Amino acid sequence: MKIIQLLSHFFSFSQSISSFNLEKQRSFIKEIASHYCKDRWAVRENISKELEPVISEYSKGIILDLGTGGGVILSILQEKGIPAVGVDVVGEMLKEAQLKGIRSLVQSDGVKLPFEDGIFSVVLLWGNTLGPIPGEDNRAALLQELRRVTSPDGFLAISVLNRFSSPLRALMPHEYTFLYKSRSNDWISKARGYNRYYSFGELKRQLKVAGFNNFYRLTKSSDSSLALLAYPN
Repeated sequence: MKIIQLLSHFFSFSQSISSFNLEKQRSFIKEIASHYCKDRWAVRENISKELEPVISEYSKGIILDLGTGGGVILSILQEKGIPAVGVDVVGEMLKEAQLKGIRSLVQSDGVKLPFEDGIFSVVLLWGNTLGPIPGEDNRAALLQELRRVTSPDGFLAISVLNRFSSPLRALMPHEYTFLYKSRSNDWISKARGYNRYYSFGELKRQLKVAGFNNFYRLTKSSDSSLALLAYPN
C-alpha cells in the first residue's frame, strides 16, 4: 500500500489523458526549463557515453538535435567538430542553451521544420523527447516530419522510456502525468507534465508508419530506456 501511495504522489493515472494537450505540456516545460536544463548538464558525461554508438555510425553531413533543450547534446557534438543544429519549440529552453554558449539554435515546432527534404544525415530524437508529446496524432506527425528531413542514406536515432524495463513499470498504464522533481530533490511545479512509456513493438510500428523501414536496437530489454536507430532504406 505504501508503494502505491508513493507512486500516486509522483504519477497520476486517473486524470483524463485525452484532455492533456500540447498547450498544457508546453506551459509545463516552460515552467521547469531552467531546472531541467541544469539537471541535464549535471549528467553530461553519461549522455555522452549513451551517444557513443550513435556517433560511431555517423560518417558525414549535418546532425539535427530535435528537442535540444539546454543544448547538452549539441555541445557534445560541437566539441567533436560535428556540424549540428539544435531545434526546440520552447524559447526558455533555447535561452538556457545560449547561456552555455551553444550556437546553431533554431526555435521551431517539430512538425513544421524550416529545412529542406533529406538535408540531415542523422536526426536525434534522444533522451525521451517523443514520450512527453501528448496525443498519438501529434507524435505521428512529428515522426513523419523527421522522416522528411532525414536523408535517404541517413538515420534517426531515438530513445524513449522502456515500458518493460521492470515488472512494476509493465503493470503501469503506458500514459501518465507526473510532477517534476529536480536532482536537488526540490519540487519545481505543482502543474503536471505528460509522458508515455513504449515497448519496442509499439515504437517500431509508429516508425514504420512514418516511413522508416529498418531498425537496429541499441539497448537491452531490461534497460530503463529503449534506444534504436531507424533507417529509411
